[in-house]
Amino acid sequence: MVKAFQFILNKTSGFALMMVLTCMGGFAQERIVADQDRGCDTLTVSFSLDNARPLADYSGVVWNFGDGNSVSGTLNPQHTYLSPGIFDVRCILDGARIINADAPVVVGATPYADFAFRDTSQDDTEFRYVFEAKYFNPVPGIGLSYFWEFPDGSTRTDSLTIYSFPAADTYQVFLRLEDENGCSDSITRMVPVFRELLVPNVFTPNGDHLNDYFEVDTPGDFIYTCRIFARNGLQVYYSRSPRIIWDGRNTSGNKLPAGVYYYIIESEDTPVETAQAGFIHLFR
Repeated sequence: MVKAFQFILNKTSGFALMMVLTCMGGFAQERIVADQDRGCDTLTVSFSLDNARPLADYSGVVWNFGDGNSVSGTLNPQHTYLSPGIFDVRCILDGARIINADAPVVVGATPYADFAFRDTSQDDTEFRYVFEAKYFNPVPGIGLSYFWEFPDGSTRTDSLTIYSFPAADTYQVFLRLEDENGCSDSITRMVPVFRELLVPNVFTPNGDHLNDYFEVDTPGDFIYTCRIFARNGLQVYYSRSPRIIWDGRNTSGNKLPAGVYYYIIESEDTPVETAQAGFIHLFR
């Protein structure tokens, strides 16, 4: 062994000798260190090389941050991740040696908590609703937990769940989303539980933020068509949406005059009949 090592010393010099000594344990292997490797949304991480030699001793230092960005000529880079995901970081030394980080950088997206609900009851004796967390796509590879709380204090932990209300009324439902990095958001919504549509007969779209909209409570996020007609029978407004709301303007966006208007609301996909028609008074 001694003769073999002496042979290496005789045949090797400079940087090549340093490489040999590194392989034989003479120098500790460089190692990537990050001040943090998990966070929410945009995340700025400071990196360094543990056990590194002076920068001048390397013929090249290139960092690859795993998100398509890189930097060279430094042992202590700082990088901001602008998109959520899981990123593998590495440093290439002397154009050949690759140092991989022990763990990836995990960047979560702050959840946007919201949900849809639908009445699935087939008769008037029950109020069985399906709830589904919506409008936020979890980041692949980053776990997301769900926490629902219903009026009787019961809880659920699935993205889609079912709850039966005891009677027709308006109830408060709570949802919190949280990923494994601690990124979280929550929402509390008032859920109308009725067989029929709850249609007001007066609204005042005058910009005072009080009763500014003709808004209809529905038994879930079904698709509704809403048609508004003037007294002369001319259709002045039309919408097709899960939400029934009108601001007193015509389809072109122009304010309509005060007066009495006629509405027709219909839906093809509700479990019970929810078509309704009647008069609405617009005051300014």
